[in-house]
Amino acid sequence: MRTAPEHFALHRHRIPGFRHYPFVCVLQAPVTGGRERIVCPVSTTEENGPTSPRLMIGGRDHVLMLRFMVSMPLPALGEAVGSAEAIRPAIGNAIDLLFFGI
Repeated sequence: MRTAPEHFALHRHRIPGFRHYPFVCVLQAPVTGGRERIVCPVSTTEENGPTSPRLMIGGRDHVLMLRFMVSMPLPALGEAVGSAEAIRPAIGNAIDLLFFGI
């Protein structure tokens, strides 16, 4: 049985049409259960701003594309490659801005 992905885990994914974004970040807490997770794509784009927190993966600069959040089935999540836990405050601030304007 596959274990639930960790909150803020960074994963490769198995969605062929989504290859512009090499990774996704799991935003949904595992305690909510279900067969899918809310994720956001992670890109190497130069995008910058309060809704695009930056982090390093494998020594390269990446951006969480929070405005492109999507529900992804658990089987579509590939191997875990790291965690975005270190930028949790920036993620929370970006989500607050996106949903509540604060």
